[in-house]
Amino acid sequence: MPLDLIVPAAIQDFDVLLMVEPWVYRPPSTPCRRVAFDGNPRDACALELLATREEAVTSAIRLAEAQLDTDLVGAYLQSFGATRMQGLLMPGGAVQPDWAVVQSPAPPRGTSALSLLRQRSDATVGTLTRGCATPACRTDRERVLDRWTRNGIGTEATGREIALGVIALSTLPSDNRQVLDEVGAALDSGQISRSLAGRLRRLGRTYELRGANEVNPSLVAIWADTCPWYTSWRKVADQREPLMRAFAWVFRGCSDGRAPLRGDARITMPMLVLNSTDDAVAPSELQQRWLDLATRAVEIEGRGHLWRDPQRAAQVARWVADQGPGEESP
Repeated sequence: MPLDLIVPAAIQDFDVLLMVEPWVYRPPSTPCRRVAFDGNPRDACALELLATREEAVTSAIRLAEAQLDTDLVGAYLQSFGATRMQGLLMPGGAVQPDWAVVQSPAPPRGTSALSLLRQRSDATVGTLTRGCATPACRTDRERVLDRWTRNGIGTEATGREIALGVIALSTLPSDNRQVLDEVGAALDSGQISRSLAGRLRRLGRTYELRGANEVNPSLVAIWADTCPWYTSWRKVADQREPLMRAFAWVFRGCSDGRAPLRGDARITMPMLVLNSTDDAVAPSELQQRWLDLATRAVEIEGRGHLWRDPQRAAQVARWVADQGPGEESP
């Protein structure tokens, strides 16, 4: 795996404490995994007991500081890591870095899940219609996509499998360009091959079974990682558009009021927001809410959920260098 996918290029000259968090710190119970597939998982899965706790992150940082005889100077938080660690960035947090970079951040705590997932749905459709040169082409592709995601593709894939497949495909469009081009051509013709339908079905089933009758524990982990920080999950469950119904199914373990959000305090340390304008995971408009949350925020725009642009990396490195000495650990 390339180093810049593990440690961002902008901080590779630092000593780095790399924390690839587990979504959960204990395995979901067997009853939770089994009820989650066909039943109502909200009562069977105590998600707030599974999520990675800020205290555990704090303990890891303190241990590294003691063993390396150094201090934390900055935090580089990616995607949903920014939301998980938001409490540590607020005044009074147990760990207070001097600065923070949030790259393609998921929306701050307290954001409406309905808003997040509706914008993700729109971004998914936008990814599938990006190759169109005319409004008529976009309208036709949207119409065919709506038909496939409602009715399925014969015996090849259900509507939900197609919807989940295109959602997964649109997550990293630059890595999936060839398949996206094939899907675009199929939408233009209104016909999809068995092999392409099967590929979308397999992508969609990433969220489903493990073994014969259990949901994939990774899906339970996504609930634990996401549900507590956002609101309006009940409204998500009421949606009827095919892509929104697919998102509602993915997040069917979420409900409102499961854990305190603690997202209303302003962040006063210097913050660099790397806002991705072509991001189907964390839509750009919602990333910009970090600018409202932080009192000393600077924004750099890029493209895609993963930043691989050397020019942008150099900009980030200059901003980090301007914050102070780089010999300690971000």
